[in-house]
Amino acid sequence: MQTRQKIGIFLMLMFMPINGPLWRMVLSELGYEVPLGEFQGFALTLVLFVIGAGLLIGPQIQRATK
Repeated sequence: MQTRQKIGIFLMLMFMPINGPLWRMVLSELGYEVPLGEFQGFALTLVLFVIGAGLLIGPQIQRATK
């Protein structure tokens, strides 16, 4: 398993759309108010989840050798 795939799995687990309210609660407990609305927060977690999926299932990229 490549490092890229490990990062993809990490992103997918951390930013599942169902974890959005959990992130908001944790940041609130740490004293940081999230300036995003509900929909913007959902969209952000969804984008990060999709990026993680792309890293996980994307093809292996190799350098061209001369």
